[in-house]
Amino acid sequence: MQITLPDDAERQSLAAGFASVEQYIHSLVRRDRERLAIEEGITALKEGKVQDFEEFDREFRKRNGLAG
Repeated sequence: MQITLPDDAERQSLAAGFASVEQYIHSLVRRDRERLAIEEGITALKEGKVQDFEEFDREFRKRNGLAG
């Protein structure tokens, strides 16, 4: 994946509170991944692909050998 940065990317990243352009880019990628995960969750909810939390928790604990 190639990312093209504007000429003032370093100044922008420092102004946003990041120590480097690399940290700034990583934060943008992480934010985009979070946005995509939220969109997937909303789509699943709209499609009725949901599970009651208590049922999920019970299955998760059983599958992972955790006390319930």
